[in-house]
Amino acid sequence: CLAFEKDGTLWAGTQCDGLAVAKGPAYKSWKQITGPDRLPLVPAGAGLPSNLINDMLVGRDGTLWVATTTGLAFSRDRGRSFRFVRGADWSDKVKGLYGAAPKDWKPADAPTLNEDYTTCLAEDSAGRLWVGHRQQPYEVLSARDGSRMHQGEQKYAVGKALKDQDHYVTRIIPSTADAPAILGRYGFGLSVSSFADDAAAVGRRPLAAPSPTVARAVEVPIATAGKMPELPRAAAPALSADVDSLLARMKNAPGKRLQPGEAVFVGDDWATKGDWIGRYGRQFTVLCAANSPMDHEVAFSDYATVDGSIGPHHDGKNALRYWVHWPRSDDPRVLYNPCLGYRRQSEWDDNGESYAQTYEGPDVWVSVAIPAGVHYLSFYFFNKDGHEAANRYRDYVIEVRQSAGGDYDAILRRPMLAITRVRDFWGGTYKTFAVAGPSSYLVKIAKNASLNVIVSSVMVDCLAGPPANPDLEQPAGLPRFGGMDYCPKSIEQITGHVPAEAIERWKLFAANGLKKQTIAMRREVGLQFYRWAASHPQSKEALDSWRWPLHLWTQADRAGFVATVREAREKYAKLNNIPLEIK
Repeated sequence: CLAFEKDGTLWAGTQCDGLAVAKGPAYKSWKQITGPDRLPLVPAGAGLPSNLINDMLVGRDGTLWVATTTGLAFSRDRGRSFRFVRGADWSDKVKGLYGAAPKDWKPADAPTLNEDYTTCLAEDSAGRLWVGHRQQPYEVLSARDGSRMHQGEQKYAVGKALKDQDHYVTRIIPSTADAPAILGRYGFGLSVSSFADDAAAVGRRPLAAPSPTVARAVEVPIATAGKMPELPRAAAPALSADVDSLLARMKNAPGKRLQPGEAVFVGDDWATKGDWIGRYGRQFTVLCAANSPMDHEVAFSDYATVDGSIGPHHDGKNALRYWVHWPRSDDPRVLYNPCLGYRRQSEWDDNGESYAQTYEGPDVWVSVAIPAGVHYLSFYFFNKDGHEAANRYRDYVIEVRQSAGGDYDAILRRPMLAITRVRDFWGGTYKTFAVAGPSSYLVKIAKNASLNVIVSSVMVDCLAGPPANPDLEQPAGLPRFGGMDYCPKSIEQITGHVPAEAIERWKLFAANGLKKQTIAMRREVGLQFYRWAASHPQSKEALDSWRWPLHLWTQADRAGFVATVREAREKYAKLNNIPLEIK
């Protein structure tokens, strides 16, 4: 999220790294402001309560308001200092901590918000602060002293009545002199605020307050006067100077290639969905629970080791669940399974639904042993029922640390190497880290006060390593693919179809893109390079190959994937004398 002050100062709220602020017009020098990695043990205090930022707002009086997963923070001195207030569930979260609350801890009696998890913010025409929540009613606060002026218990919707579980507010259009506040609710639609004082305060005709059990349609006027603005135009191709500038940044960045035991979060991919073959896991893939009560491994022998388990904080009666949700599916978000020849939706599940949401854990912990070389370690998440009830609340934090054997407490004391967040993943998303071996890592996927943790796959790809590593050059064929080769062509194979200057730039990119300081830039630079190369008609074959590492797709790419996996399955079935189970 972003918020501007009146003088143009820009605040950026991040998924899991706190706040950053810079002054215009260049916005080149950024200051980071972070909170604690562990949950605060108090209902109010100084600083940010969390680094997981959901929304920000700069009020008319200059106050900076910050909505987090652990309460509401605010600053009245332009970010030099912050205060925070927690939600009514704060003490239950402390009681549910791994290791329990400190012996001398006692819950304090203090004013709180309706809920810790604050989703969105808005300021109305009367200067009041509107705060949305995930499970509890929204509330309207005095921006001056934070006192509650209203909470959204009585409410009515556009189209049908609201129920208690439909509180999840994701956006608020604040009230004006002409209209009441409108709230967007996850999985429900729009509702209109029933804040009676709101209408009276700005002197407009108040809406009748119907029973919350009676549906009431509300007409929202839409401005139709004036000429419709033009649609956005396609971006112009990147100039070679733009590409050269990024390549120079990569070349001049200090440091060495990613070293064993280091890790960097490099990004997410919302486009590939279930069509992972060839794009991910070329060395090793675990399709979680696909052979329940076991997994399906798609691998070059024992290239890597991946072991899933639940974390140590549980009641002793639980273990990792191997859950098959859809034994067979045509949904493109479901991972294709080459062991079966069709898509199957399955997942590891920490059984967190058996515990209170305020309970820290159990979580899914993944131990990964990586061989020599620089690798991508990717996880696929698909919230297949994420539009329903408490499934909507899934919002995870992924933490990567070096492993320390089976001593969980020792692992948690180790520095966090990389972190990211997984939310709103009904469409399916890959989260990818760069790691280096030989080394062992432990990845903690925390349910973060949501329902439970579900993970669909863990995948390992080698970017650079010993020559003996499979797939560093053209492979003979992917596992379970009937000996078929399915991968992009190498630079050497397409040199006759690409300008020499493009080849030289691509080699410079490959040579400098494995440093700890630059590996997260690989996609940004690759996209700029792709746009530049796209302006050269003779580069089509190169573009077809370069889309692979960038996780870009065309309709032709999708059709090619479908045709390839069908042909591969036919060959595999024939070679192994097994029934062909594809439609």
